[in-house]
Amino acid sequence: MARWPGVGEVVGIDPSPIFLAKARELGSSIPNLSFVEGDARDLPLEDHSFDVVVFHTCLTHVPGPEKALVEALRVLRPGGLLAVFDGDYATATVATGDHDPLQDCVEAAVGAPGP
Repeated sequence: MARWPGVGEVVGIDPSPIFLAKARELGSSIPNLSFVEGDARDLPLEDHSFDVVVFHTCLTHVPGPEKALVEALRVLRPGGLLAVFDGDYATATVATGDHDPLQDCVEAAVGAPGP
């Protein structure tokens, strides 16, 4: 997103110093991209400081995700956009027909009961 035209600043948040170190390494050539160590349920960011907040495949990993959503609304400017991309992995499906063997693999991976 930091490379999109018209995007000013992009800030990534993660509680893991290890993940942040790798993210900083991978994004080192992008001048308007930075990373902050923090918890989505208690963001170390100013009120009303962002136009967009994106949760991408993370809310399923956050205990008490409603707190993260409240924090997102706190840091959004009035009229800002909140985007959530997440999955319900307990009901993952890839089947293209009855008895699709790939679906069996997905169910085994997520621990779902088979047919």
